[in-house]
Amino acid sequence: MANGIEYSKFLMQIQKMVKDSLSEQNINADVYIQKVTKNNNTEFMALVIHTPGEAVSPQIYLDSFFAQCQKGKAIEEIAAELISSYAQNKDFELSDVKGFVTDFEKVQEFLRVQLINKEFNSEKLQHTPHRDFENTDLTAVLRIHLPTQEYGEATILVSDALYSYWNKSMEELYPLALHNTMEANPAKISSMLEFVKNMFSDNCIGEDIKNFQMEPYEQYVLSNSTSVGGATVLLYPEVMEHLAQGAGANFFILPSSIHESILILDTGEMDAKELQAMVMSVNQTNVSPEERLSDEVYYYDREEHCLSMATGREATQELTAWSGQKNWKGRCKLVTDKTIYGSGCIDGQQTSGLFLSCGFLSAVPRTGAF
Repeated sequence: MANGIEYSKFLMQIQKMVKDSLSEQNINADVYIQKVTKNNNTEFMALVIHTPGEAVSPQIYLDSFFAQCQKGKAIEEIAAELISSYAQNKDFELSDVKGFVTDFEKVQEFLRVQLINKEFNSEKLQHTPHRDFENTDLTAVLRIHLPTQEYGEATILVSDALYSYWNKSMEELYPLALHNTMEANPAKISSMLEFVKNMFSDNCIGEDIKNFQMEPYEQYVLSNSTSVGGATVLLYPEVMEHLAQGAGANFFILPSSIHESILILDTGEMDAKELQAMVMSVNQTNVSPEERLSDEVYYYDREEHCLSMATGREATQELTAWSGQKNWKGRCKLVTDKTIYGSGCIDGQQTSGLFLSCGFLSAVPRTGAF
């Protein structure tokens, strides 16, 4: 049975239940709800459990748990799960986090780059070192991936405040972080059919870029070896060049999400504005706001050795205005009889992201979160 509880009431009850349960276990902890701003200026409510002297505190996002509550799951059961999760992970402690992240000699090997949208993150970028991706609406920021293998990865965005400790310029840091990223998460590419075939398995999806050859009228998924944060591969030197020269053609790049991009060879039959309309529609209906990379479509020119936006600002503004007047939910025709987009489920799993196959723009399930 669905639960009609309000979100604010849900948060208060969860906070009280977790606090009371920990007190009964004689665990002295400060339990509170905190608003967290993540990628693309999206906000989430998180439960924070902080114990005295603890350098790292668990931060559990509650949106998905609220959705479970709305579907009828008892709030007591949800609170018990949160407490169980805390108990399993509370012994994790990275000693002297501040001392670690402010010491460049210690932290340099853990620096990574992340590709994000400039406009979507304009407020955050005011106090975050970044390097713009020329001829695009994208920029690269730095993150520290903390060495917490037993409990998964914890990451810290490099802010101006943290950056100031190192006495290093972005010109010095960016090549180092990019090298680390390429070593840790090498670029991978696969045909759309292979991607769909393997998306529900634990198999490593994708082939090495070198010597890979794309074919006309096929779609390819470009990501990294983890399929998480894979759009950052667009920053890797020579990846675009290898693919273009191997195919002997230029190609379009559709930003499916922050996790992957979709490549389509330019045969002279596709219109960039049509492709952009598809990207914008799927972003609005299938991709969660925090996982969107861009509403643009990009183009790689093998003769100019350059990646740039495929349409101008006027086209983007026109499509944005159009989208505000149209309902892009469900399934609808776009532009031509050959181009249709849609959404739905694959093997019972809700999908997000996009791909073109057999003349249809459909959706693919997320393989990870960043």
